[in-house]
Amino acid sequence: MATTKFDICSRALVMIGANRISSFDDGTTESKVANDIYQDILESDLTITRWRFASKQEQLNYDATAPTHSWDSRYPFPSDCLYVHGVYINENPIVYDVYEGYIMADTTSSDTVYIDFTYAPDENTFPPYFRLALEYHLASEFSGSITRNAGIMKMYEDKFRQQIIRSKNLDSSQQTTRKIRLDRFRKFRGSFQNTN
Repeated sequence: MATTKFDICSRALVMIGANRISSFDDGTTESKVANDIYQDILESDLTITRWRFASKQEQLNYDATAPTHSWDSRYPFPSDCLYVHGVYINENPIVYDVYEGYIMADTTSSDTVYIDFTYAPDENTFPPYFRLALEYHLASEFSGSITRNAGIMKMYEDKFRQQIIRSKNLDSSQQTTRKIRLDRFRKFRGSFQNTN
């Protein structure tokens, strides 16, 4: 069964003893509070670490307008970019900076430039470990606005912090284990021994 943002908010509301919602505009206190803070909390949680499930890669579009200072080229952010992880040419990371919604780099119009970034995937695709962390975070925030109970707020804040740690560990294991390339160290050690 599909999970929506209203389902996620409703579970967080139930945790603090409040009423479920079916939309953000049903006129209840719960829906008004959820509407005001849901997106901000979600984006904050998505950018707290590099989640594998919320990572994306795209080719950047070259902007013909030259930067006014320091860099040769600029590229507008993808519309769904929340956080930049890296910029690449031919799979090699390049030096870049971020200004006013643009990636600045010393590239040319003929370079094919890619960006790795965090975006907000559909709620239905959130893994259970992240969804639970988000619900705990929302429950903490909702309790401050709806129940005004500092004890409940602190309890769910603690649950959120513990779940985020578990979630990071689970999410980070969703890739091939990378082997350490020892040849660089052997070459360095060899060159060091030859100088003695």
